[in-house]
Amino acid sequence: MGELTLVGAVTRDRLSSSSWVPGGAVLYGGVSAESLGCAVRVVTAHAEDFVAPACTAKWSWQHQRCQCTTEFENLELGDLRRQWLWERCGHLSFAEIQNHDWNPAGWVVLAPVFDELELEAALSWVAGLSAGGRCLMPQGWLRTGAVGSRPFEIAPRRRLVELAALAVHLGVTLDCVCLSEAEVQAEPSAFDRLRGVCRCLAVTRGAQGASVYVQDRRLDVGVIDASVCDTTGAGDVFAGALMATLAQNLELEQAVRLASVAAGLSTEQRGPCPLDRERLFALAESVQLTLRAP
Repeated sequence: MGELTLVGAVTRDRLSSSSWVPGGAVLYGGVSAESLGCAVRVVTAHAEDFVAPACTAKWSWQHQRCQCTTEFENLELGDLRRQWLWERCGHLSFAEIQNHDWNPAGWVVLAPVFDELELEAALSWVAGLSAGGRCLMPQGWLRTGAVGSRPFEIAPRRRLVELAALAVHLGVTLDCVCLSEAEVQAEPSAFDRLRGVCRCLAVTRGAQGASVYVQDRRLDVGVIDASVCDTTGAGDVFAGALMATLAQNLELEQAVRLASVAAGLSTEQRGPCPLDRERLFALAESVQLTLRAP
């Protein structure tokens, strides 16, 4: 069994059903990691009234108190998603994390949702860890919004070149980075720079699957047939599953197949929910892989 520590704020998400459900990359990534056999630790921030899903009961939690929990509203318009930010928690303090005398034994994933982790401080922190792996789900650094009254609509922000440059400056090699295709297309000049600072770069493409770049290989991974209920968090589920399987030293081909199945199964439910491990492995063999030039 491996261990995956996810660092970032949990959220409340208002989905198309108008109901509020727990969310955030750390929850979606964590449920897929646990379903694939990893022990899960979460370092997070939220208000006292936040109620974690029952499926996270076995996780180890390190919680920093905030006046509010980050809240998103998601609106699906075909292939387009629009998001509004209703509330935002404060910054996560790395000094407070270190005061707990904690040094992770497994892989660490930085997974901010909206600037609760300061980019340079976060990369400096992971650079100094003796952890087995250093990973990023950087969507929270790639979002911006108008300053003023809330809720406000969230827009993309270009910071991938900055991220890659900081990694070079700090001398940190990242074991896995997961991005969406839209984020890569918004800043194409960052792609080769990111590949230069990470061992594995995954680009999710929604219903078209994903591409995973490792050294001189590109693996295009297909998807399973799923009865889609809600796609919120599917990319985070893919990332969590991929990182969890790599942390347990599974072969790359098996790891990306399992990640794709996990993402597909997650769309059949609302919110972060545990996935059936037997079904994950049974369906993985049916996922198509194509090897291409990078």
